[in-house]
Amino acid sequence: MGSNNRKTIWAAVESIFSVAMPAFSLMLLGRLLSPADYGVFGIAYAYIAPTAIIVESCFSDFLLLQKEGQVKNHTSAAYGLSIILGCASALLIALFA
Repeated sequence: MGSNNRKTIWAAVESIFSVAMPAFSLMLLGRLLSPADYGVFGIAYAYIAPTAIIVESCFSDFLLLQKEGQVKNHTSAAYGLSIILGCASALLIALFA
């Protein structure tokens, strides 16, 4: 199996789990929480989920699909930008809460 095939498979697995795990956790929380608590959680999740999408914005896919020699050059920039976007998103959530 070639290097690109392995990277593609890992990207596909990551995409599947990024959809399946939140759905599973929402179903589990729906069973464990009272309706009022689940409503509060839903409102908070409505604010947090879009910012998580913006912060992640395909950095992991970008790093997975790079050639092996180029990953080290781009890793620091991708993680640094991800931290900056995460802090900015947290600040926006705190300001609008």
